[in-house]
Amino acid sequence: MKIVSVDVIEIAKAEQMQGMQCVICRVNTGEGISGIGETGVAIGVGGSAAAALLKEMAPLIIGMDPLEQDVVWEKLYR
Repeated sequence: MKIVSVDVIEIAKAEQMQGMQCVICRVNTGEGISGIGETGVAIGVGGSAAAALLKEMAPLIIGMDPLEQDVVWEKLYR
């Protein structure tokens, strides 16, 4: 199983959630299995920064095995 794409989804602020911006990351595999996560820095201007970081780093994990989480983490960390 290999990672084939990463989608970064920025959810627009609702009026009830002033100052909040949800940023979702979906990692897609060639087998049609996807995993989702949410950034932890999605308050105020942090949301747009987190989305930009995800978009910039996503190509680094294309082709990697998503089941090797430690290997993926180390690559992104370094």
